[in-house]
Amino acid sequence: MSVFSFKNILIAFILLAFSALVLAGCPSGAGHSADSKAPEQSADTTAGLVKESGDAVTWRFNDGKAVSLDKHPERTIVLLTSLLNLWYEAGGRAIGRCEGRINVPPEAEDLPVLGKFSSPNLEKIIALEPDLVIGSDLPAFHAITPILEQNGIQYAYFDYDNFHDYLRIFRLFARLNGTESKYQKMRDRIQQKIEHIRETCVPPEGDKRPRVLVIFSTPKYLLCERADTQTGVMLSMLDAENAISELSLSTDKSRVNLSLEHIVRLDPDIILLNTMGDVEKCRERLKKEFARNAAWSAVRAIEQENYHVLPKSLFIYKSNHRFAEALEYLAAILYPKQAEAVK
Repeated sequence: MSVFSFKNILIAFILLAFSALVLAGCPSGAGHSADSKAPEQSADTTAGLVKESGDAVTWRFNDGKAVSLDKHPERTIVLLTSLLNLWYEAGGRAIGRCEGRINVPPEAEDLPVLGKFSSPNLEKIIALEPDLVIGSDLPAFHAITPILEQNGIQYAYFDYDNFHDYLRIFRLFARLNGTESKYQKMRDRIQQKIEHIRETCVPPEGDKRPRVLVIFSTPKYLLCERADTQTGVMLSMLDAENAISELSLSTDKSRVNLSLEHIVRLDPDIILLNTMGDVEKCRERLKKEFARNAAWSAVRAIEQENYHVLPKSLFIYKSNHRFAEALEYLAAILYPKQAEAVK
């Protein structure tokens, strides 16, 4: 695809979203999981591990509720693919999962499908007689927890947005599966890689840092990502400036809707585009609705052709064992000259 046509498509993403006046947001949930903005160390004091015995782990959610989860559950259902990946990475196995084919662990592909993550099939779940049901912190999951309790089924639910969440949830899953060594090795390996990338790529203190705007787009709407999203956390690790970090926004949403005029005033050095859904279909639709905008074309990142579509496998899917690879990819965009030394 030519540079010109891609620029047209990117502009169309912006214009379509703002003309549609879509409300901001992927909701951050009811607030039962560990705070994704806090470092892993805070898990013991606010939300996270409370205590551990020989056969159980007590875990506290953000609302203050603490639950006791038995170790070594034999029949586990996981109703979010990202959590399913993490459960298997921590040595667990499942007897059922939610709908979906993308990014499902190979060992779990043939498991019974128990509805969508946003609308789990309670009847099918109960029929499998699970010991533990793991889900996302969404109203649809909260709606089934009273029935799980009535049937003596333990459950846990999480926000899973960024790298801090990855470490925190992995920590619990490893304890439940008796694989603490897996967690320690993973954490040490990734942190060593992060330190190496930072030492090699991030310029000395005092040097100008790139000002970056992260855009999240679907065929229906477009939003700007704040600092607590996965890409936002990665920008912080690499000492880059999130273009909307200084905005005084009265919302707890991780993604927000900004006017085109406001984005033009921000004038970012770099634009990163995260896409959700069928990108090709989205591009075809946007081509039909394309319109020029001289002000947007004058934005520094557009004018200097410093915009990038991020690969879904590294940035849309939740943080996992490939996090260091994703961080290295982003570092090469932010600091291309220094990043050559990492390879």
